[in-house]
Amino acid sequence: MKRTFIQRLELKSVQAVQALSKQAFQRGSFEGGTAPIIGAAFSATQSAQFTTTYLDGNRKVQGNINRRLYRDSHGRIRVEDLFTPAGSTDNPVPSSIAIMDPIAGNQYRLQPQQKIFNTVPWRGVLAIHPPVSAPTPSTRMALPSGYFHGAPESECRIIPLGEQLLDGLEVVGTRVECSIPIGAFQNQKPIDISVEQWFSPGLGLIIQTTRRSSMGTEQSNRLEQVVQGEPDPALFVVPPDYTDQVAAALAARGRTPAAINPAYYSEPVEASRLPETPAAPVVRTDFSDQAAWEAIRDEIQQKTPQGFFKASVTFIDDRVLEGLSAGRLLTAVPKNYRHRFMFVVDSITVATPDHPVLVMDLRARAGTAFRAVSSVCYTIENNLSMANMDFDEFARAAARTGVFRGF
Repeated sequence: MKRTFIQRLELKSVQAVQALSKQAFQRGSFEGGTAPIIGAAFSATQSAQFTTTYLDGNRKVQGNINRRLYRDSHGRIRVEDLFTPAGSTDNPVPSSIAIMDPIAGNQYRLQPQQKIFNTVPWRGVLAIHPPVSAPTPSTRMALPSGYFHGAPESECRIIPLGEQLLDGLEVVGTRVECSIPIGAFQNQKPIDISVEQWFSPGLGLIIQTTRRSSMGTEQSNRLEQVVQGEPDPALFVVPPDYTDQVAAALAARGRTPAAINPAYYSEPVEASRLPETPAAPVVRTDFSDQAAWEAIRDEIQQKTPQGFFKASVTFIDDRVLEGLSAGRLLTAVPKNYRHRFMFVVDSITVATPDHPVLVMDLRARAGTAFRAVSSVCYTIENNLSMANMDFDEFARAAARTGVFRGF
């Protein structure tokens, strides 16, 4: 039975949201993620610019308006990534579109040129009403020598900048200052980072962020042409002439989506190639204890005590994968695999009382892994699937204790 909006999303105060999921809430903006905010409809464009200043004073500036953003009063969100065709003087056109619909509990990823789309469950998200408290700015930043993943708040200096009007919007400013230690990028001196953020409590949006480093780099993101009011409702619906890729693939096999339980992969599995799954894969490689496996499945799928979060996963339970190492599994990941990470239930998971599942990165640093007790897999899946957090943030938390058990 399809669940309703109230069952998926429970409206809470900002304080409750922060207490339940500080990391996810801090990324509740278009600059670093999205969270459903009720009763604050708007549309806008987003511009990005990267500037490098050289020793001789010369400056290189790169940037353009690369997104259109929409949100209705129900918290539904549409993000259009734009590009300008080569040789064209026309306005930019969407290259990809994401629609996040907390009412349906789905996220739709559209490819306008091919007129196709995929559907991904969008669960474990709290809806909130404005005003929204300003998040602490993230110190993550691209540098000429690599990517800095950010410093903990405890290592930063946080400076309130007060309130002001920015393009007619009331915004609250915060500056964060920190240093990258010697040797992190083979640097012989510390690299100073400064991040200035202006946030709209009324819209729950980061309106402008400027990141600067002592290496002479500057990054800026800004929302422009902000219009408060309801966008066209059609923007939050998949057009009828788009083809559902998953439904089309199932139809080719004589099956329908209703015949598939997305929590369990039911097709034949090959050891040399992991299958495409509707949700993040949980791969079983140890078959020594069926009772333990069933307990692990239940733990991964259980809701939090508050009942707000649940992992959206697909279990791959096939003996053809028995005994495969993490390295072998990594070689079986297809090119352009849709998932950013996977969970592995191996012999260590089964034999250890709190069932530490192996979590493997499949994107930025493929093969990087950490362990997490099965009962907290929901927070990893929710935050990584929605890009609310980076894989490295969980890995660092796991490194402090050996196994990730929650923040």
